[in-house]
Amino acid sequence: MFSLIRKVNWIFFILFIILDLTNVFPLIRTILFAILSH
Repeated sequence: MFSLIRKVNWIFFILFIILDLTNVFPLIRTILFAILSH
């Protein structure tokens, strides 16, 4: 279960990096990051 959560976190982390580099959805990325940070 923890391994699955860790994989999902890595997927989100990679997606955040891609979105940040492409700067396509900075607002959405910021909102999702704020939600997941809590």
